[in-house]
Amino acid sequence: MAVPLLAVALALTQGTTPADARALQWAGAWRAQGPKLHATLAIADVGATGFTVAWDEGVGDQGVREKGAAKWIAGGRASFTSAGCKLTLARGTGDTLTATVAAESCFNWASPGKVTFVREEAAAAAGADCAKATSSVERAVCADPDLAAAEKRLAAVQREKLARHGGVIASTERRYLDRRNARCADELGQRDCLLREYGRRLLELRAWPAAPFLPDDRPELPVLQAILRDDAARATSGINELAAGMVGSAPEAIALALNQDDEGIWLSGCDRVDGVVPQAPDCARAHYIAFLTHGETWAAWAKDKEITVAPSPAKDQPLPASLHAFALAPGKPELPATPEKAPEPR
Repeated sequence: MAVPLLAVALALTQGTTPADARALQWAGAWRAQGPKLHATLAIADVGATGFTVAWDEGVGDQGVREKGAAKWIAGGRASFTSAGCKLTLARGTGDTLTATVAAESCFNWASPGKVTFVREEAAAAAGADCAKATSSVERAVCADPDLAAAEKRLAAVQREKLARHGGVIASTERRYLDRRNARCADELGQRDCLLREYGRRLLELRAWPAAPFLPDDRPELPVLQAILRDDAARATSGINELAAGMVGSAPEAIALALNQDDEGIWLSGCDRVDGVVPQAPDCARAHYIAFLTHGETWAAWAKDKEITVAPSPAKDQPLPASLHAFALAPGKPELPATPEKAPEPR
């Protein structure tokens, strides 16, 4: 029987020294996230002063291959400099690592600025057979730990529903896959698109045979209220995946409280920091998602005294009262009645 990676990590950290714990966090093989990024990192010999790192862009004969020593710097980060590569490394959430790449460095074919890496082991833990992944959607799921986790969660719920309801659920799964693949084929914004589709499908299965969304994506509020009624129900409903895909966050970081007003229902909260949900005004990043009685769905997030709204409001379009309340809750400036056009989620 396969042992979950998290269980292995927890078992290994029992009784380890700080240096050993850091080695568990950093050491290993890392792969750039995204089908168009072909870089890999190999980190070994993690110690008090730093570690060895091997960078491989690996694109034909024009690739960049560098190996050397990285040194710890402020903020728990590491710095690596060689003849062809200069970058700063920082651990991200889950099994991810971020590389900030100096301009015209490390890549011969692009200057991406920042690259997110995922552990090879985490990529292999995705529900799909990653060795046989061919479509951009399959490769995206295999390269991203949040998508892999959502895939495994969805697979478990679908198995449960299939055992109870058989062919009826199987037919809805085919429709879901067609919808997901059609909507998320474009690699631009693909991660957020897939998180939204995972969230919607999980909500559909939790609510079945009721439908939380109509075919045109308008929300059915009574159905959503029933499956989002309390903390326990929300934790497994799929709303975290849906919200993360709309506000550009990670599902495990999302913490949501349910509210209701005359316009509909809305959920908001602070992103978790080291597993803890801070309270306003100490919320570094807040998020909001609303489902309104007349069929609209809104999302927003607040960070560094700026609020981003999605979808981008049209000129003179009124915003929900709950969005104004959200703007004030984390101590951010009140939204204007006719907001500037906001960018789409990343």
